[in-house]
Amino acid sequence: MKKVDTIIIGQGLAGSLIAFELEKKDKDFLVIDNNHKHASSSVAAGLYNPVVFRKPTLGFNIANVLPFALNKYEEIEALLAERFLYKRPYWKFFENFKTINNWEAKAADQKFKEYIKLPLKKEPINGVENELPYAETKFTGNVDLPLFLSKSRDYFELKKCLVNSKLEEVSYGLEIELKLSSKESLKCNRLILARGHQEGNQSEFAYSSVGSTKGDILIIKCPDLKCDYTLSRGFFILPIGNDSYKVGATYDWEDKSYIPSETAKVELAKRFENLVNLPYEIIKHETGLRPGTIDRRPLIGNHAAHKNLFIFNGLGSKGVLLGPYYANQLVNHIFEERPIDNEVNVERMRKYYGNIED
Repeated sequence: MKKVDTIIIGQGLAGSLIAFELEKKDKDFLVIDNNHKHASSSVAAGLYNPVVFRKPTLGFNIANVLPFALNKYEEIEALLAERFLYKRPYWKFFENFKTINNWEAKAADQKFKEYIKLPLKKEPINGVENELPYAETKFTGNVDLPLFLSKSRDYFELKKCLVNSKLEEVSYGLEIELKLSSKESLKCNRLILARGHQEGNQSEFAYSSVGSTKGDILIIKCPDLKCDYTLSRGFFILPIGNDSYKVGATYDWEDKSYIPSETAKVELAKRFENLVNLPYEIIKHETGLRPGTIDRRPLIGNHAAHKNLFIFNGLGSKGVLLGPYYANQLVNHIFEERPIDNEVNVERMRKYYGNIED
């Protein structure tokens, strides 16, 4: 039976970032992944933006997670010799003057000034139906997640530290034993679960309640739009090259299927048409399930009973920003006994679900 020091279950955004952290520390590790086709990482736009528009407010722990994330993606780009980080303007359109007033009031706050450009922009944009001033936020862009995951997978496969298989059975103890669908058996000193929305079907961290929201995205072709910036008005339009754009995303808390929603498709098309008055064609319709938590914060830390079992999950729609910082924090916790922030520690779930029986 093969023995590995650390095994990661899942090679989505969370699992990949953990793997890069382990490699940087020269740790012995293996990634087990079942190549799930409907993980949110595989279809998400990968947007990052320091401002939460619906409030408006600054993103969670933004002063720390933003610079760390940008540095980490640039570091991985150099390692993989591939570009997937795009820094681009993010333009927010308002529904009415009330939302503009709320925005300008927030923008006057000193802590917002670093992330918001003033005054508001008024220049017309070809093909965009917008009569109100609009805002631009700083330090915005996106990570091409499908490319990031594909190139990361190739990299770990080349280094022989990724196994394409499904976890079938686990036995916990001082050493953890795993049986895979490939009939292979493994042992490890520690196990890190980064299974995304699939964690909701498992028992180990059931008390942490990893839920999921379904999100649909359209890929459209609109040759006359000619923009290299992200547009937002309750949804986003993200340029992805060759006159194509990702348009999204919907949030459905009830439907847990992997079938793209026709209702979501109609909704997204209508939103696009309400903002952009140009001919377009829908090229592709994709869907995925985002992992999330009751308080919209990541879940990282030890299992209550099995101290060599860890979780890294709940990144939700802000995973591109939150993932690098908290992957680093979890790995430092495991190998250097550094503390985990209370806001993301899986232990906080006790207050929602009561004490856990060891």
